[in-house]
Amino acid sequence: MRRTNIRDVAKEAGVSVATVSKALNGYQDVNPETRKRVLDVANKLNYVADTNARNMGGKVETTTIALLVNGLRSEDPSGFVFGILSGTHYICKRRNCDFMLLTTSSQEQESMPLLQLCRQKSVNGIVASGFRLGDPYIDQMKEIDLPVALIDMDEKGRNLYNVSIDNVAAAQRATEFLLKKGHRDVAMLNGTPAAEVSRKRYRGYRLAFEKLGLAPNPDYLRYCDFDEGKAIQATLELLHRFPRITAIFAASDLMAIGACRAIGQLGMVPGTDIDVVGFDDIPIAKYLFGGVSTIQQDPYQLGCVAGEAVYRMLHGETDAPLPTVDFDLILRRTAAP
Repeated sequence: MRRTNIRDVAKEAGVSVATVSKALNGYQDVNPETRKRVLDVANKLNYVADTNARNMGGKVETTTIALLVNGLRSEDPSGFVFGILSGTHYICKRRNCDFMLLTTSSQEQESMPLLQLCRQKSVNGIVASGFRLGDPYIDQMKEIDLPVALIDMDEKGRNLYNVSIDNVAAAQRATEFLLKKGHRDVAMLNGTPAAEVSRKRYRGYRLAFEKLGLAPNPDYLRYCDFDEGKAIQATLELLHRFPRITAIFAASDLMAIGACRAIGQLGMVPGTDIDVVGFDDIPIAKYLFGGVSTIQQDPYQLGCVAGEAVYRMLHGETDAPLPTVDFDLILRRTAAP
């Protein structure tokens, strides 16, 4: 399939190539109606500027890979975004590419199409993190004519590559550990139904029960949006309503820490009275409550694999398999063997 070029856009919009160039690059001397027409045509034709082929003073521009983060917060206690950023930046440096950090939100995605954002920033490929089911950019990633490595999602597209650990297997392993210790009333603190990763971790939780011929109690599930404060409240409410609960699997360490704080507020000890297993192995997990048992994954490795995937897609190097991203169950004081 032939790649759409700037002349195709100019012909369809009924303007000159120079006008298209000015409209796409934000020059102020373009009539607003003309600019809108050019942008509409460019989106319709899935046009992306080929920045590798553009010359400035006879010098070919460097490939630019962007880390696009959805819903970036002012604080990131998990360190997950920084880990992905560090890994992607390392690959860009190693591969002699430019690195760029871009942020977006659900509201911003409604007002600026992904293709337009990439054109404005002269981006050649994207590592995408923090996206949820239903975000406008998810469908657009499947269609745009540039490579995207999507972290912790499971989407299909011609230029789309998914990067994650096996979240189902990881959650199953954590829950199986608790069940094999003899726990039968195991609650789960999950993230949000809108996150693909939450669905996979819940599926792993269920599979652990099914493997042993058991069934989880649906009343033991709470969604806490990966938030420590919400996990505290959810745990207090769960243990008040269901005092039979003896173990909690949390789909993130922040929620596991919240669960441990709630257990402490009730005069009990995590790992003695109620076992708690988290997910991620964030840096602080090993220091709190004698150490939080958790599923360990490495966001730096996720960023490296995602950055490498984008680079290879850009250069047609898609035959060699990429390394898998591993996980492990780390046992500490909150759920010792």
